[in-house]
Amino acid sequence: MTPNSNEVINFVDKYTTKYGHIASAMRELVGKFLPIQVIEDSPPFAVARLGVFSRAGQAPIVEELVMYLPNSRHRAHIHDESDAIIKIITGTGVVVINGKPIPYQPGDVLDFPKSISHGFEVGDEATLFLSTQTPGIIRSDGSVDFRYAD
Repeated sequence: MTPNSNEVINFVDKYTTKYGHIASAMRELVGKFLPIQVIEDSPPFAVARLGVFSRAGQAPIVEELVMYLPNSRHRAHIHDESDAIIKIITGTGVVVINGKPIPYQPGDVLDFPKSISHGFEVGDEATLFLSTQTPGIIRSDGSVDFRYAD
């Protein structure tokens, strides 16, 4: 299932009353300034990058809005050179950090230092989060600081 701009806007609209200022701002951006790039679409794992707010190579900090589809799994992976902090906006599920399952919910902030194995098991709702990375996971040369843990 590949999300398009209308699906993302509908997803954002669903949460307008719950997350008013975030949803309103995102609705203005999606489809106008934020390209939707499907990273991988092979059930049960699916992830879409909704936008990168800082371009790789411009600054050591990159912010990325990411959506994981309902009931999907993002298997354990490692960023060897990038630290990331994510803020859960919507959705619940389990993040597995170095093999230890930890439930997450909206409002949670999760810290992933470089070289830490982490993966996601998404619940019945899509999970939307803001990822702040330093340096960015996507490098200025276009390569990606990403490898599966297994």
